[in-house]
Amino acid sequence: MRKKLLLINLATLGLLTSTVSYDVPAIARTAKMSLEKFPNGRHLICTSQPPKNDEAISVTCFRFLKQGNRIKGYFYITRMSDGSICIDGKVKKNIVNGEAVYFIKYRDVALAERESSKFEEWGFNPRLRTSRARAILDPSGAENNNFIHYRRIILDLNGMKPYKERNPGMGYQVDCFPYSWMRR
Repeated sequence: MRKKLLLINLATLGLLTSTVSYDVPAIARTAKMSLEKFPNGRHLICTSQPPKNDEAISVTCFRFLKQGNRIKGYFYITRMSDGSICIDGKVKKNIVNGEAVYFIKYRDVALAERESSKFEEWGFNPRLRTSRARAILDPSGAENNNFIHYRRIILDLNGMKPYKERNPGMGYQVDCFPYSWMRR
């Protein structure tokens, strides 16, 4: 059920009033977003309004499935073409702790970054910090440069806002390890 938010603007002398009504999702009505209070199901949160297909703006988004305090989803920056990162973890106070798999399209992760147990910012986004990276081996035992497994991540989702899915009828599965050989 949705409620209407009523905004009243008094003119300079207080004689005129104008009323604007906005349809506000239930989660967005709270002053501060709390992922712990989100219902189980799928959600989309972003730093600002997600762009339409033809808009050339970059927005940080997290599209995820929530079940209790467990969250699985894809963290990405719109208009970026170097891949996405699949997050699997537990949420507490808008912070997700867990692990992630980075699906790389155009670049490799430096060996020094792979070996580090120190948390580092992921790419250019300070919301996500990663550590303990390892290469994922393919079925033959060779290193697969398309996937990097971060065994520890911290994702800070404070300040992000919920948005409606553009295609709510489209279901999606979230599996950070879609192939059994990825878990070695």
